[in-house]
Amino acid sequence: MVKFLKIQTKMRELDLTGSQLTQHDISQLILGLITGEIKLVKLTLSENSHVNDEIVKDLQLIFSHKSTLEELYLDKTNITVKGLVKLLNSAAKSVKVRVISVQDCNMDFCGENGGLVVKSLEKVISITQFTYDGNAFDQEFVEMSEQQIQLNKKIE
Repeated sequence: MVKFLKIQTKMRELDLTGSQLTQHDISQLILGLITGEIKLVKLTLSENSHVNDEIVKDLQLIFSHKSTLEELYLDKTNITVKGLVKLLNSAAKSVKVRVISVQDCNMDFCGENGGLVVKSLEKVISITQFTYDGNAFDQEFVEMSEQQIQLNKKIE
């Protein structure tokens, strides 16, 4: 996969929705992103059952390097709140990431879980869009996360 993507040097967006990627496929893609051989701005890994907390380890590497990635879509995957918090904490190292989407991931943003996500969002001042529809959340989470996103937009 990485060899194919190297050929596509002008590709800025990659939508792998429903591609049934394996953990190996995703690891190879991430390797291309962190080495700078692939310069994506938007990556969609939605509707892939192998995108889970194990893959978060690889995704964290994107933000640890000088990545061009600005938008990451993980809708309808198996990432949990714990994985999302790890991902957001590593995204705090990136000044480029603006959008993270985790719609319909069966996450629970109520109570303590919601607080953990909001605390992580506070660290990622570049994020101006965080979508989480289709997950469980309470009004407190909605208010706190939207307030943080509005603060981030003012900083931008």
